[in-house]
Amino acid sequence: MGGCISKNNYMGSNNVKRRSRKNILPLQRCINDIHVWITPDIELEEFNDIVRSAYSMLYLLATNIAQFDKRFQHDKIIGVGSAFDGTKIKELNEMDFVLHVNVPTDSTILVAGDDPCRAHISISEGSKEQWKDMCDFSGYLSDNLLIPFKVLCVLRSLLIKAIEEINTNTDKQKIIRDSGELSLASNQIDGSGPNEIIYMQWMSANSKKVTQISIDIVFAFRCDKEILLDIRDNIRKDVWEFIWTESEGVGLVTPSRGSNKRCRLCSKRVCPCWIFQFSDIECQMVNKTIQNNHWKCYRVLKYICQSDFAIKNHTTLKCLSSNMIKNIVLEHDHTCFGKNTQECFIDIVNRLYSGAIDCFLPKFILPKTNIWCFDEETLCPKPPDQIISNLFEFVHRLKATDIKDYSLTQELQFIQHHLHIKFGQIDQSY
Repeated sequence: MGGCISKNNYMGSNNVKRRSRKNILPLQRCINDIHVWITPDIELEEFNDIVRSAYSMLYLLATNIAQFDKRFQHDKIIGVGSAFDGTKIKELNEMDFVLHVNVPTDSTILVAGDDPCRAHISISEGSKEQWKDMCDFSGYLSDNLLIPFKVLCVLRSLLIKAIEEINTNTDKQKIIRDSGELSLASNQIDGSGPNEIIYMQWMSANSKKVTQISIDIVFAFRCDKEILLDIRDNIRKDVWEFIWTESEGVGLVTPSRGSNKRCRLCSKRVCPCWIFQFSDIECQMVNKTIQNNHWKCYRVLKYICQSDFAIKNHTTLKCLSSNMIKNIVLEHDHTCFGKNTQECFIDIVNRLYSGAIDCFLPKFILPKTNIWCFDEETLCPKPPDQIISNLFEFVHRLKATDIKDYSLTQELQFIQHHLHIKFGQIDQSY
């Protein structure tokens, strides 16, 4: 089921730490680990069947896409995110996947060295006719460049067609397992790039309960990993060997909103850039390298920011995404020496505060890249006072709430105390 749930231990270099516990499947850790407070109310076998079925359904969709348009032959389907790194804290109502399709034959990848997340895909003269509906030959941009939003529009229409084909074919409508069956819930697609969201539903064989599951798909052109050599100087040095060893290839995806600045290759107002995507590598790092106490801090922060506990207390902490928390924890993990869990958590919170003040949070693998939250209207970084005020509101409500109602542990009570102290200090200084 993809590289993210491999059973093989990574022996790696001395620069990359390994967790002390046995490298068991993350899905099993997610359910069995005693430090997980909010876990899916589901048996391990059924959890695995849902994930396996989602892979199978995506394979059918990818196969249909390749049949409808031979330019998009799929290379690999990779599961990423909390369902695959063992940090799922709520019900299994969403999963994230990356679908690698083969990069166009005879194309050239041009890396923007001063902006290491970006590259251009240039189509050769011999393939110009084949890809003309997704390129720009107007002279406004450089000739033969593959335009991300045009590619995404084509892939989106193919995905809709693939879903409709499955829903009209009785032999493909359901993936049946011992513990239940999975089907596509509708023909609806959401998303605005690079993510496309489709909907599936799982019916449990035992309880007959129907669970709606959103599947977040990122389409990526797969390039050979040798292209990473062109941006090696921009990749964090102490994880280079891990990335080089574990990666079988790297994906180029369409940019998201907020990533619209021009790179050095772009002389025009419109930038036909593709973004290097490392979600699968980050997933493997969470699986294989993060120490136990840092893994615990990661899940506690996710719980505080994303759980129903926060929602019921009417706080808005969506700006602190799991991606931001994950990168902060990975950064702390590689600079921490011998601290206990309490000290580690305080250090991680300090990093959150620094990111809020600077409106800059570096991506762990590519430290020059800012992953701080952007305002969807202005595409500018959200001001720190908005983030800090949200945290103040949450801490105030957390302190005033009977936490026994939410089955929290003594450890979370300790964190509640230190969050109050830490952000109380911020209140005086900001």
